[in-house]
Amino acid sequence: MKGLELSHRYFNTVVRPAFQREFPDDFSLLAFGLSGPGSECYGWDDEISRDHDWGPKVFIWTPDDLFERKGVVLQELYDSLPGECCGFGPMNRKDTGIPRDGVLPVSVFFKNLLGMDHAPGDILEWFRVKEEDLSLCTNGEVFFDGPGSFSRIRADLGVYYPRDVWLKKTASRCFMCAQYGQYNLWRSWKRGDVPAVEYDRAMFAREAAALTFLLEKRYRPYYKWQFRALRELGGLGLRVAGLLEELYRRRDPEDYHQVIEECSSLLKAKTGRLLDIGQEGNFLQDTAFQVQKLIEDRFLREDTGFVE
Repeated sequence: MKGLELSHRYFNTVVRPAFQREFPDDFSLLAFGLSGPGSECYGWDDEISRDHDWGPKVFIWTPDDLFERKGVVLQELYDSLPGECCGFGPMNRKDTGIPRDGVLPVSVFFKNLLGMDHAPGDILEWFRVKEEDLSLCTNGEVFFDGPGSFSRIRADLGVYYPRDVWLKKTASRCFMCAQYGQYNLWRSWKRGDVPAVEYDRAMFAREAAALTFLLEKRYRPYYKWQFRALRELGGLGLRVAGLLEELYRRRDPEDYHQVIEECSSLLKAKTGRLLDIGQEGNFLQDTAFQVQKLIEDRFLREDTGFVE
């Protein structure tokens, strides 16, 4: 059983009845679900995932004022529940850096991940937030949301980056794909710098994956899961994932060139179709400059620096 399904069952059979019984007047003010850190929030968990922080668990998200008044007793109720469901549990809790379940104000959940209690508003706020944290805030599932405030923030985040932010990030990734894969890798190889060759290969794979997520307008998850998630994008994601796997099957750096150029060709073509731009050849640095010119914000358009 997957962790997200287990959590949903735990909510329906254990958590929901207890909170409706003990807090009937407050239940409609609460939201329940599972989102944030943990492979189970993406549906990617397996038996290896069960070694820590996996099991029957639910977040209970509250308004700030309700948490101030009743947060302690709400948590006490949650802690008193059996923590077992469908033959699983209780959890082996190890990662205490950021809460993975329990009672938490809506504002604190988003502040923990985004550094703000709302969806980014202006360009600076969008650039301040890490893409993987946007992915964490929009994964998982909301089982019940009485006030709807938690779901509204998730919906605002799900609209994706504003166009100028998306263009700047796309231009940056095109440029770095070209730098690592199409330009510097072969130079490192000719110099006999093996560590640099391997670094360039790894960084091309990272940047190509990141660019694919941008082109498909999906938030890229934590690095450990980005290549797994790449395949789930389908279409372009599947093709890029296959080429990156092929890149790591090649043993001779001379053979990297063919795979990198094929991957770059796919990425350049997709970028061109989305933005109605064309160019001769596959050099993604040229694509980057073309994308950069489409940015409307003058500061972003004139700033040629790389952004994550």
